[in-house]
Amino acid sequence: MSLLRVSAILLLLASLSQASAGERFQPGVELNPFRLLLGQDVRAISAGFSLFDKAGHAEIAFPLFVSLYDDDPDGGVYKDGGSYGPDRYQVIDLDVHYRRFMTRRVGGFYLSGFLRSSYLRGTLLEGQGETGSEIKLGLGIGMGYRVLFPTNVYWGMGIITGRYVVGESEKFAYAPMMVTDDSRYILDIELLKVGWLF
Repeated sequence: MSLLRVSAILLLLASLSQASAGERFQPGVELNPFRLLLGQDVRAISAGFSLFDKAGHAEIAFPLFVSLYDDDPDGGVYKDGGSYGPDRYQVIDLDVHYRRFMTRRVGGFYLSGFLRSSYLRGTLLEGQGETGSEIKLGLGIGMGYRVLFPTNVYWGMGIITGRYVVGESEKFAYAPMMVTDDSRYILDIELLKVGWLF
């Protein structure tokens, strides 16, 4: 999924919600630019759409993470003599987060709970280069910090941890350390997420 398509979807969601949310909710879209700079064998985008509840001092967020990792692009040979092609590992995460600000306003320190749905596809751990896929569901908690500027720009950082409760784990041959979706446990750290309020 290209950056242009993701941006168009987020802008459409923001315009639709702005028309219907009224005065209580303020929509925003965000992007983690660091994910775009990870290297030629890693293609990833981390973006999201949020509704800030000004009356409830909360944020309802829908983060999206899409990535494709390529390892050993020339292929190789198994110990028993069979050949294999490049290892590929694809992840699509769609989350729903509820973030409650501890500051009696929108912004500042927050605590959160989340649900995650993940689609994984890649070279299987057991097999001769066959590919497979898995759908997983998980949940967890988190905390973080939001800074909202008067110019409608906002910045945030946070950490979440949790566990997958549906789906098979440790199934794929190649899963980078920075992505924990093939594990039973979820651990994500966001340090540089920049957004725009509408």
